[in-house]
Amino acid sequence: MAPTLPLIILLMIHGVSSDDWGVSYSPSHICALKDSTVIMRCTYKYPTGHQIMKVFWTNESIKGEEPPDLSNDPEYSQRLQYLGDKQQNCTVRLSHVTLKDEHVLFQIPH
Repeated sequence: MAPTLPLIILLMIHGVSSDDWGVSYSPSHICALKDSTVIMRCTYKYPTGHQIMKVFWTNESIKGEEPPDLSNDPEYSQRLQYLGDKQQNCTVRLSHVTLKDEHVLFQIPH
């Protein structure tokens, strides 16, 4: 009988980018064990003269609509903690990683 291996979940994070707007992630791919906690570090830039009113993470993008904020989702509201400063840091902590977390997450500055 083969030994049991821990479950590994890959979180792939993608951002938006242009000359004046951008989101950077470090690292861009994260492997996590089931039930572990991960910190997803990111920073963003925006043109001088603009003010960021709202920053949130989402896992889906709906064309023509504002994407849903994961912190309002019952599956994430107790597990997702925003660690950023709403200036240029958009880092979050995701605890109790599950199989459902295996997908692309997006960080949205507005």
